[in-house]
Amino acid sequence: MVATLQKLNAKIFLFFLLFLFFSPSALLGSSTLEGVCVRVADGDTITIQTPEGEKKKIRFSGATAQRGVNMGLSAIL
Repeated sequence: MVATLQKLNAKIFLFFLLFLFFSPSALLGSSTLEGVCVRVADGDTITIQTPEGEKKKIRFSGATAQRGVNMGLSAIL
């Protein structure tokens, strides 16, 4: 009984390990982009200017930000 439970736990662990390894974010890879932030559009979107002068809009994956809702002092003024 204990050996069967250990094998089941090992299979579950292996499944989750493989799932994390082959998740879409791991398959997409990553790259580096250097620049200066020139505009903050909202909580998850910025615009940067590269050293070559090109402007690029960057959206942060996984960041959640409410749009059109005042926060902080602007919410009470």
